[in-house]
Amino acid sequence: MARTAEAEAEARAVARAVERAGRLDYDCAVADGRFSATALEAWDGGKMIGVLVGTERSSGKRVTLKAFSGQLFGAWRVEGWAPPVGELTHDNVAYVEEHAKIQRLSERIAEAESAEKEARAAATAEAALREGELEALNKAAKAAQKARRRARAALGDDASAADIEALDEESRRSKRQVAAAKQVINEATATMRARADSLRERIDEMKTERKTLSQNLQENIWDSYKLPSLSGDVQPLRDVFHPRVTSIPCGCGDCAAPKLLAWAHARDVVPESIAEMWIVGRSRVDMSADPARFGANGAGDVPGTDANPSRTESRASNLSSVAEINDTLGWSTYQWRLFVVTGLCIAAESVEVNLLSFLTVECAKEWNLTGARVDHVAGSVFAGEVAGCVLFGLLADAIGRRPTFAMGTVLVAVFGLATAFARNLFEMTILGFGVGLGIGGFSVPYDLLCEFCPNAARGVVMMALWIFWTFGSFMVLILASAMLETQGWRMLCIYCAIPSILSMFGLMFVDESPHWLVIKGRRKEADAILRKAAEMNRVDLGEFELESEDFGTLDVGVLFRDGNAYRTILIWTCQFCQTFIYYGIVLYLPRAFARISGPTSTQSGAQYPYWALILSCAGEFVAAVIVLYAVQRYTRSQLIFFSFFVFACSFPFVVMDVPDVYMVVLAMIARMAATNAGNVCWLASPEAYPTNVRATGHGWANLIARIGALVTTYCAGWHDHDEVAALYACVALIGAAAGYMLPPGVMPGSEPSDKFDAKGRLFRSKKQS
Repeated sequence: MARTAEAEAEARAVARAVERAGRLDYDCAVADGRFSATALEAWDGGKMIGVLVGTERSSGKRVTLKAFSGQLFGAWRVEGWAPPVGELTHDNVAYVEEHAKIQRLSERIAEAESAEKEARAAATAEAALREGELEALNKAAKAAQKARRRARAALGDDASAADIEALDEESRRSKRQVAAAKQVINEATATMRARADSLRERIDEMKTERKTLSQNLQENIWDSYKLPSLSGDVQPLRDVFHPRVTSIPCGCGDCAAPKLLAWAHARDVVPESIAEMWIVGRSRVDMSADPARFGANGAGDVPGTDANPSRTESRASNLSSVAEINDTLGWSTYQWRLFVVTGLCIAAESVEVNLLSFLTVECAKEWNLTGARVDHVAGSVFAGEVAGCVLFGLLADAIGRRPTFAMGTVLVAVFGLATAFARNLFEMTILGFGVGLGIGGFSVPYDLLCEFCPNAARGVVMMALWIFWTFGSFMVLILASAMLETQGWRMLCIYCAIPSILSMFGLMFVDESPHWLVIKGRRKEADAILRKAAEMNRVDLGEFELESEDFGTLDVGVLFRDGNAYRTILIWTCQFCQTFIYYGIVLYLPRAFARISGPTSTQSGAQYPYWALILSCAGEFVAAVIVLYAVQRYTRSQLIFFSFFVFACSFPFVVMDVPDVYMVVLAMIARMAATNAGNVCWLASPEAYPTNVRATGHGWANLIARIGALVTTYCAGWHDHDEVAALYACVALIGAAAGYMLPPGVMPGSEPSDKFDAKGRLFRSKKQS
């Protein structure tokens, strides 16, 4: 709603009225000392107020409403001011009664905890006293034992049986005395400990009861917040959030603006304009300030407003999150450099994965592999990726993103090159696992680019990255057609290691994540990186201070709390299905095309239909171009559903007895659909979660996707083509269903309807009320 000159004038009028009356409750006949204007003189005594100008429907009369933010010096309701949006405030009878119950429980808990403490202290004291007696008894028993040994030694060989029995009986009697003393101690303290344990059980029960009462009271408080819309319907505040939240952020609904809008609805006033300002006592005002100046946020320097904030307030105004700074940086040189480095990593991963479709066949021939042993070649890589997701996720949080990226690139380059020298299946499996393990670290530059990407451009940028994947796919096919049948698969492995080696040099252009540095308390380093990016982009960030951020966790439980469970199940389903169908078709096509009778290569004896494989791979390029256009116009849910559905309809025909050309075209369509599904799912995963669980959600979704790739390795090699077609079509349909039900993302820019201002801030979205 716009702030007009009329609203500003009314705001000034309220400030002057407070100044003239010397109190904020100037509409009341009798003054209340709590609301004296002198309270504004305190260091923390200022108050945010707002006014709304509108027209009364019934009379057409102009109306001005006023409200204060939160409470006014401990009071929710003051005559002449808008009432709170939430009805269940601390002065409400129902609240008072429930709060009294909780208070009484707290008092009883405190009494019980004190009694428990006394009982345990008494048990400890009694045990200490008894232990002293027992120690004395033990000393006496040991002395008697030594005396008996001396007596036994003095008797010598002439000792009679009666003498020996007497000494043994004395020993047994001493032991019985010690045992009896221990029992007395245990019995003496057992009662006290039992009472303490009983008190602890009761304390736990009361705490559980108190927690339930508190949660119920909080739920009732949240349910009492109801907001009207311009259409006249009233909704609980929790339902206004998209997606619906189970808890409302502290203070939400208590600002002046929602109070004014709710009060306007209650009084049948059509709102037209609104203005907010911060009022303080006159002694804190610089009277040389322009009294008609309003801030950009609606707070103006009018008589009685704060024109000179304190050092603490000024510092708070300069606080910025890393995400806000990244939006200010925009898209320029620094982001382009990171884009290329990330693309190289994606191309390297694509090369290593697409190489598997040839290695499985070539290794099977050279080492006489049959059955599931053939699938171990590709399975080892995907098993390594599963392990790499977990390992590098932990390492990235512990030692940083940049070192983790370095480790991943080295692993892929070294093990990828070493596969050319594998002598048997065991060595190939170990080396393949190492390659997959390193690929787990390749997600680091992707996440860094996602951090530095402005909200408005993120969808297009992250989709454009997958062109590098297509480049990797084409590279493998072209190299294989040129050298596989003349120089062998080992030389092919050496050439395919080039992208991963090049990605190692990208480390020089990758900085540590500012998010991670801030989380670790290394704000100066994060500040330096952001200013370096600003300098490269020729952006003036001005004075700012980075605010602290919470540390993420790999605890999967957070993905099933606070309304996240539904979207987590759907995201995981989509991720599993997209890698299952994509890697499945990549591994299956060389076997499926083996029966193609058309031209395969310029060389005689060629065993792979390269022309067909290259044409089918073209589907990935088409997918990359299409998704760049579609991601700006269709929701993530629509794109995922359509991609899976197209795959389910096209892939079964690839395995049927159809003409070669039709088979290749359908393979291209299926590969295009599988690629699109994967690209959009990869983007939708981090967008699906709020900031505090985003890293966790993305990490676990990536892990589930790798599991899908591992499982498909042992399915694509089935000899029964009909079973393969049915299985992959069913999985695709499951993915389509999950994509259809997937709710919109919560991250700004996750929907094509999101609109941003010049600074990259979200100002319009269908996800907002």
